[in-house]
Amino acid sequence: MGNAVEKVNIICLHGFLGKSSDWDLIHSYFVVSPLASRIEWWSVDYMNQPELNSTKSFLSWTEAFNRKVLKKFPDGRRVLVGYSLGGRLALHALAAKSNIYDAAIFLSTNPGILREREKQERLQADQQWAQKFAALPWPELLGEWNAQSVFKGGALEPQREEGFYDRTLLSSALVEWSLAKQEDFRERITKNSEKILWLSGEKDIKFLSLAMELKKRAPGLSAEVVAKSSHRLIFDNPSEVAQLMIQFLQDRV
Repeated sequence: MGNAVEKVNIICLHGFLGKSSDWDLIHSYFVVSPLASRIEWWSVDYMNQPELNSTKSFLSWTEAFNRKVLKKFPDGRRVLVGYSLGGRLALHALAAKSNIYDAAIFLSTNPGILREREKQERLQADQQWAQKFAALPWPELLGEWNAQSVFKGGALEPQREEGFYDRTLLSSALVEWSLAKQEDFRERITKNSEKILWLSGEKDIKFLSLAMELKKRAPGLSAEVVAKSSHRLIFDNPSEVAQLMIQFLQDRV
């Protein structure tokens, strides 16, 4: 157990087409948890911060983000949390400065593509999506986006209104932060496995298999399956997500 008086700074990164408020339900469980009196919570609105938006490369983003984290939370425990694209950004932050984070939680996160051919295919797909995000009418765009196989089995689609977003930044996020441009983080995850919680939805077959692969490589990794959930597990079952996070952190911070 950590020092009972030491603050626990929880830093959350939303997914693509996400908002900082996506973490509100998860946060609501923390404020009635045994950790409540120690928690400082930061849901990072990174797409609306010029130094953290998708005009930055992974490298530039990571350097700027870790600087902001240390400035905002110079003391106490730091817990890095990322969902989907936010999880991939968090992987970069952890890999660059693992010593500044006491724990890290990844939800529906891809550790990286191994085969070069798959990288090329992914980049082409992301470029096509970027063009759609720049040009398609919003209702049609959302319909196509939500119809992707990765989202099948979800309990609900989060409400996404066009006025909240800068379409140019959404398009650039798809290309600049494409999975094709991400390095393979499997070795880094294994190296830091003792302080990582890896969450996957039980209906999210692709990401469940990635989690099983990681667990095989790193037996020390805490990998949990969230019931009644697909890829969007923070919306499908926020209660169980929060309880798994709280349980994991109680043992480490």
